[in-house]
Amino acid sequence: MYKVTVISGPNRGTSYVLNEGETTVGRQAGNVIVLPSGKVSKRHCAFVMTNGQLSVADKGSSNGTFVNGVLSKARPIREGDRVSVGDIVFEVGRPAAKRSVPAAAPALGGFGFPQQRGGAGLTGLGSLGASSAPVVDQDVSGSSSVEAPVPTDLKGRLVWIFERSVMPLFYGANLKNEWKTIIVGMFSVFVVLSMGISMYPLLMANQQTVINETGGRARFMARQIIEKNAGAIAAQAESKAEIGGIAREDGVILAVLTDLDNRIIAPASNANSHLSAGNIGLVARKAAKKFQEGTETGFILKADESTIVAVEPLKILHPRAGRNVTVAMAVVAIDLTLSTPSISTIAVTYSHSFVITSILGALLLIVLYRLTLKRFEVLNEDIDKVLKGEMSSVTNEFKAEEFNQLWDVINSAMQRLPKDGGDGAQSGPSSDPTEEFLGPAKMMGEVSPFGVLVCDVDKKILYTNRIFEEVAGIRASDVAGQEISAAARDQAFAMLVTDLFSQAKGGVLASEDFEFSGVPFRVQASAFGGSNAKGYLLVAVKAEG
Repeated sequence: MYKVTVISGPNRGTSYVLNEGETTVGRQAGNVIVLPSGKVSKRHCAFVMTNGQLSVADKGSSNGTFVNGVLSKARPIREGDRVSVGDIVFEVGRPAAKRSVPAAAPALGGFGFPQQRGGAGLTGLGSLGASSAPVVDQDVSGSSSVEAPVPTDLKGRLVWIFERSVMPLFYGANLKNEWKTIIVGMFSVFVVLSMGISMYPLLMANQQTVINETGGRARFMARQIIEKNAGAIAAQAESKAEIGGIAREDGVILAVLTDLDNRIIAPASNANSHLSAGNIGLVARKAAKKFQEGTETGFILKADESTIVAVEPLKILHPRAGRNVTVAMAVVAIDLTLSTPSISTIAVTYSHSFVITSILGALLLIVLYRLTLKRFEVLNEDIDKVLKGEMSSVTNEFKAEEFNQLWDVINSAMQRLPKDGGDGAQSGPSSDPTEEFLGPAKMMGEVSPFGVLVCDVDKKILYTNRIFEEVAGIRASDVAGQEISAAARDQAFAMLVTDLFSQAKGGVLASEDFEFSGVPFRVQASAFGGSNAKGYLLVAVKAEG
């Protein structure tokens, strides 16, 4: 059985097991191995396993399939070979044999990230085992991996759940998108949601205020009708009942006096007809029923989204009962839309608030973005100055304790760089001149956020860090001892490096712009040992914007 591991490009470190038959590779969903890269064709190539023999076959890709740097249509491959697919490089290997051993603590299961041993990558989590002695994967070599136990305190458990349930989504997004793109997207979603969350309660409160005020106005009018007609109804002189000018008030849809059978008493123009049709009629029927059941106070109801109805009882003394009883009711309906802001008005108000909030949010985002990047810009400048001998160590003036350890490691590495004694001789004894700068350069390369290449005085490759391998596709373990002109796939880059090293011989920091796969970088070169160069350092810094 074979496996292929991504050693350069996106998703570096991910491994895929190749089973018997064809394992297709491409950008489009439906392939066994899906590579989200614009340089990979929809159906790029396929790994073919036949009776334990492995080969790779190109499927008519645009950029071709390369085996150990050679363009290949179909070719057998074996363990250790490297297959380039677009900007992604696979290394062919064999899965390590594993055996199961009991462990003392439960392992916790993964959320989709590949497990990495001995590194600082994202660690997958195993599923909670039902047994008290779960199984831990262990290589035959003896190395093992045991997951940390679940925290028992509430705060620790919440952080644990958040880190394993939520953050993998953002870690995965950051593998495919620029950090600033994710930040802008998250901030935009936050602004929209915060505006919606804050505006909705205000709109609801405003609507309720309008309902209360309009209902209070309708109830006041209904009480006026009751006061005006109480005497006439008590004297059984319905013909003298009147509404007056209330029906002509702004927003009044209906103003009537009815008996408990919903027969209209006033105004005279509608006398003896029944108020039963429509939503207002439905409210009137409900009100009459409540008064007949003994309700003694009036009330306010919404007939529909645009109409508020107030109903007040008209009571007279009942001689036999010895108390006041409801014999009629005043019904007043008012149009709510006259007092409620229109959709266009609300939209204008909302848009103004959204624009102002977006401007303030954008300014805040720019400040945070620049504040984050500034420390790395200063670090880059300080490293250049230290390499040129203008400073003894990099500064750490910006306060952020999360970065203190990184700066300490960089300073420790920089302090171990060889110093020029003035006559070109290096201070301190050393049996191997390259070791005077190679060790510290390796330390710096392991923590540096930039691509780092170290060559000896003959321009032969001594070291490349992980970022440089991904950017330039040159891996020191494969091309150690080779000149850069022979190891680089891109001869334009090889010529650029040779030219920069030549310029840096006099102790000058040489730099040029160069594009790797269409991405602009600033490539800087300096010489170890001052004017008497004993080696060269090359740093590739991704250009901003």
